[in-house]
Amino acid sequence: MPVKTLSPRDLARAVGVSESSVKRWADDGRLPFVRTAGGHRRIPVAAAVKFVREAGLDVERPDLLGVRGLRVAARGTEPEAAALEEANAKVATAESEVATDAEALRAARLASAAAAEDAAATITEAAERLLEAKARAAKLKRQMDEADAEIRD
Repeated sequence: MPVKTLSPRDLARAVGVSESSVKRWADDGRLPFVRTAGGHRRIPVAAAVKFVREAGLDVERPDLLGVRGLRVAARGTEPEAAALEEANAKVATAESEVATDAEALRAARLASAAAAEDAAATITEAAERLLEAKARAAKLKRQMDEADAEIRD
């Protein structure tokens, strides 16, 4: 299963910045991304969440990041805000790790299924070759028996 990604527009909307800022961060190497076949930037969700946390950005639209439970900007006293931001970061990191682990598990399941199919195909092919070899051996034995019978006659 492919890694879940975001467009620069979605990340920009999630944290309340311009799309050009997100593209600049990506082009400057501060935000990891990959390019699609069409040349568009795609940012892995785990990298986006890590960047948002490390950059200290407020998340205005956690739904766009695909994380549940992530809180919007902290309100209240400074210690309360810092504690809430730290808790939000931990939630985001944990949810991102769970999503990454789930994707890895799905990939492992697919890989093991593919390996099982490959093994079954190899076994089937070997069984077919064995049957063909047995048929050839039986034919040779008949020919040898016929030749022995001719020699005795």
